[in-house]
Amino acid sequence: MTSTDADRTRHTAPAGTLGSVDTRADTRADARAETGAGADAAEPADTTGTPGTADGRSAARRPWWAVALREPFLAATWRRVAYVLLALPVSLICVPLALVGGPAAPVQRALAERLLGVRIEAPSRPGPYAFVHAVLSLPLNAIAALVTVYGWSLIPLNLGWPVRGVVGLGDPDPAHDWGGPTFAGAWATHVAGGVGIALLLMPWIGRGLAALQLRLATALLGAGRRGVTGAVGCALAAIAVGCGLVYLFSHQT
Repeated sequence: MTSTDADRTRHTAPAGTLGSVDTRADTRADARAETGAGADAAEPADTTGTPGTADGRSAARRPWWAVALREPFLAATWRRVAYVLLALPVSLICVPLALVGGPAAPVQRALAERLLGVRIEAPSRPGPYAFVHAVLSLPLNAIAALVTVYGWSLIPLNLGWPVRGVVGLGDPDPAHDWGGPTFAGAWATHVAGGVGIALLLMPWIGRGLAALQLRLATALLGAGRRGVTGAVGCALAAIAVGCGLVYLFSHQT
């Protein structure tokens, strides 16, 4: 009996026990030895990286507060802001352009690809969907642009709170304002409230607005036109809510 056979005989045990596992391990090791391959060559190196290691740092999840604080300073956030703002003048151009059969759909698809990095595949037959999208996206883009401009403008408005009363945008007396009666308390309250809320909320509001606009463009201007009903329904609901908020805000006393 050879030494290999002796090793196999020594590790006989019922299936499912530690001995059976050792027997299978010895058998695999013997097979590698017979073919001339070493144990190190049989096991390829793990180059994928794991969370918590140098190779897998990108896979580690950041805490929610770190993501929220980082979001306002990402280039992707400001590309979405640019998309939301530029979508309004582009849609104004695309309404008459689509009406006369011009390239309204390619213009809208190019805007999404350039700023959002999403390529919308063109359909084989455009049909009337380019005009439908141009008309429907116009009020949606107007509301999205209005929300974006107002939300981000809260940052300079509250940072510059001391001069708002001078230019007629508020009461110059801090006793009648939030954080009063002291000047320092009123200014600190406006900075913490207005700037903090805008920085934390507007990037995520921008995500939602851009996603809604992109969903409508993909459904009406893309190949296959899947999810048209849902995209149109969401757009109409957003338009209705936006118009209601604009009415309430403009009629507040």
